[in-house]
Amino acid sequence: MNRYERRKAKGFELRKVTIAELEAARALCAWDGCQSGFTGAAPPGWTWLLTYRAKRPVSDFSSIPATEVTRDAVLCPHHARALEGQLKKLGALTTS
Repeated sequence: MNRYERRKAKGFELRKVTIAELEAARALCAWDGCQSGFTGAAPPGWTWLLTYRAKRPVSDFSSIPATEVTRDAVLCPHHARALEGQLKKLGALTTS
């Protein structure tokens, strides 16, 4: 595949889950190849990664339609630092 060809998007399923199901589910680091994970509440240092499509910044994440969320995942402390190290530094966020 050359760099101009598009890859077929992977499908996913949206469904409601109970709190008990969330607590029992194992959360895995979203970093390709990493097998770190946890069950229950996220241990210190883990980072929630939420990506979504929006026409403008969103201040209330619960208002993001599920159809616009492209990834809801976690990163282990090691990979959260690795990602942060790749992002450019931004000034303080301000609202107008």
